[in-house]
Amino acid sequence: EKSTLKTLLSARVAEVAEYQRKVTEADSRNNLLLTKTTRLEEAVHRLNRTKLVLQQRLRHVLTQRNTGGEQLSAREKERTSTDLRFSALNELNRQLQQAP
Repeated sequence: EKSTLKTLLSARVAEVAEYQRKVTEADSRNNLLLTKTTRLEEAVHRLNRTKLVLQQRLRHVLTQRNTGGEQLSAREKERTSTDLRFSALNELNRQLQQAP
């Protein structure tokens, strides 16, 4: 009976060790995801600030052109809008490349 108890105890110890290993792996993955999430949130915050700056610059350019008696054509507005989108996408790509 002692041998049976030792065998059962050894099996239980192995189960607990396996459970602890799985918990440790899950905890590591969770910490990595939290780190990535935090970095992505920071990147989104920086992008939002960049977007605001670009919008302010666009308003400034539009105001300067319009006060000079010159109206922007639809094509110029679209080009400016496209430039802003590409700038924002390039910034997002740059920030995502920095994330681990």
